[in-house]
Amino acid sequence: VFYSDTATMEKARDFWELFEAHTAHLPDQSRLLVFHQKLKGSPAERWWNNFTIKTFATLKVRFHNQFLSRTADELWERLQTTKHERGESVEEWGDRVSDLCDSLDYPNPQMRYQLFRCGLRNKRMLATLVSGPARDIPEACEWLLAKEMSRSGGNAPPGNGRPRGIRMGADSRTQEGAPVCGRCGYVGHSRET
Repeated sequence: VFYSDTATMEKARDFWELFEAHTAHLPDQSRLLVFHQKLKGSPAERWWNNFTIKTFATLKVRFHNQFLSRTADELWERLQTTKHERGESVEEWGDRVSDLCDSLDYPNPQMRYQLFRCGLRNKRMLATLVSGPARDIPEACEWLLAKEMSRSGGNAPPGNGRPRGIRMGADSRTQEGAPVCGRCGYVGHSRET
């Protein structure tokens, strides 16, 4: 089933390839009927009702033009609105921005870096990049990795990140035999007493 309301280019391509492969043995009219039954969502219904499609070849061209080919404006809008996903590593995010820029033939590394930064949702990552030396996407990824910020929901230290001063060492004894607490270091008591 093709859900046009939430379909991405990748989902549309996957749907088309599966549909074409699984209906190859059917005549054109049957393929068109099955295709119409598999459409869900108002964009696809409007698209289907606006055209008279009588052959599978026509369907293939029209589906490709509507759902598989993106104009430069659509790609630019997608690039402007795309955001770093929770759990996505900075390398994956950088690759996604770079791929979108490549598809637009957008080579300027400083502008790519600005789009990379604008799509970050994590304020700690963004603050680290603002105060850091990075000027392009590879440098930004290296800088965030060096600061141990590879993932947005990752290994952030609890609280303010400073150690709490609680030692978890084993209890010991002085030369005179008095107990020394392994937690606080005071002589005269231990965790057991």
